[in-house]
Amino acid sequence: MQGRKGQDSFRVTKTSASGATTAAASKAKKPAASEQQQHVGGTTTWIDFNTLSSEESRKDVRAQAARASAAARRATLAKKQARKGPQPGSLIFALPTTTTPTKPAVVAHAVRKLQDKKALSNLSAADQSYFHKLVDIVTQTLQRRPLSIDSSGETSLAHSSIRSMLWDAMTSSTTLFQVAVFMAGTHSNTCGLPRSAFAHMGPGLIALRGASIDAIQARITGADAESIAPVAIALLAGWERRYGDPVSYEVHMKAWKTLAISGKSLEEQNVATLTDLTLEMYRLGLDEQSTTAPSGHTMPAGVMASLPQGFHVFPMKRAETRSLLALSAQLAQHDPTPKSEVTRLRRIALENMAWSPTHTHSYEPRPDLEDQYDSLELNALYHIRAVHISVCGVILQSTMDMHNVTWSFDLKGGLYIHTQSCQHLRTDALIGTIYQDIGLWSRFVLCSLARDPVQDVFLTSLLKRLDVRTFAQLRVILERFVYFDAVLSDGCRALWDVLGMAPEWEAYTDLLRSYPTPMREVT
Repeated sequence: MQGRKGQDSFRVTKTSASGATTAAASKAKKPAASEQQQHVGGTTTWIDFNTLSSEESRKDVRAQAARASAAARRATLAKKQARKGPQPGSLIFALPTTTTPTKPAVVAHAVRKLQDKKALSNLSAADQSYFHKLVDIVTQTLQRRPLSIDSSGETSLAHSSIRSMLWDAMTSSTTLFQVAVFMAGTHSNTCGLPRSAFAHMGPGLIALRGASIDAIQARITGADAESIAPVAIALLAGWERRYGDPVSYEVHMKAWKTLAISGKSLEEQNVATLTDLTLEMYRLGLDEQSTTAPSGHTMPAGVMASLPQGFHVFPMKRAETRSLLALSAQLAQHDPTPKSEVTRLRRIALENMAWSPTHTHSYEPRPDLEDQYDSLELNALYHIRAVHISVCGVILQSTMDMHNVTWSFDLKGGLYIHTQSCQHLRTDALIGTIYQDIGLWSRFVLCSLARDPVQDVFLTSLLKRLDVRTFAQLRVILERFVYFDAVLSDGCRALWDVLGMAPEWEAYTDLLRSYPTPMREVT
């Protein structure tokens, strides 16, 4: 630190913890005067001044003292905050990997890890090269014309290039995919509840947010730091600026600014634009899924051929209905053999998570347009999207395991959180309609993948109301929709047994499984 030149009324010196002098603002001898000492970490700063000097000198001393103590004050505030726990809103950093809540100290530690400069600087040349390429295109596009949501801007070659790069990155990188899933869930309404029912962010989005932070931290501190880490950090920072809380935004921006990226990178105000671009990318992807056949409001013949029979009860007039059923048709064609299936399933997962019944109008919710839907059709669509989330997650994990692709996300915990949220699905309204089998399929498969004992009574009642007496009957219904025997059959059978639905003889008359002859039938 240095004082004003030409003044010998005060002196500022800085010493390390060992006592060695590191800087001096003046060569004047130390006068017999009052002394102030500020401690910042392992450094000691002395400010010596002559109390008889001019008023101007005393002002300089006070300014120097304020600057010297700033770091100490920030450190003190940080310690107090760590003891108190996170502010309201920042609890979203906690990833509930178990059913027990995360302790505030753990949450604070997870946030502070992102500020580790050494970790953030552990990025290869490929990090900067790839990111510069993406940033250059985004920046140049924004300089020429702001991001447009209307149809006139959708054919822009630059916008198409950006979307293509983002899709490729998000489906190829496990870390960026984790962040992308979180962003896709920004406006997800799992159960189709009115917006007035939400007092805060849902637990599923909270879990995804925490998982995104953990995924980035694991990569930037690991020996195999992914080249996509800067994009992931930028996306999280942009999301916090647009939808999050100021504290979380500052944490991400500090991480962003610490990266060894040239000054040509996106400015703070443009980081949020990258988030908007990503959400718009999801919307346009869903619009493409809703393509109709040349004959009119119907799906192309190839899509209809691969769509499981149970979904054919839907009218195809609405684009949002067609887009969700197109995802169902794609999901039903699952083949885990090629490694490219990982990329394909990731895109399905992202588009399914981002789906909304008004995506052709905006990527943000439009409750006024939802009111124009047939209520039963909309309710059934929410059931499909909900079970897609779980089924796609399970088969994606299975496929990644087959091809030795690591995914650190706590899928089991995430599925349980999702199933708990789905208890608010209005399944009762579907009973007695053409959509009742969709209600049974979705609720039973959801609970078979992550059982929620609270819903056992409801499932039992649902099976009895639909007169499903054997597992063979149930299986016939399930197979009319998205159902993979290798992945789902054991869980569904186990849930059936837990519910106690099967009479004693049913265990031996189920034609789908072989059983020994019961002793009481031997004469």
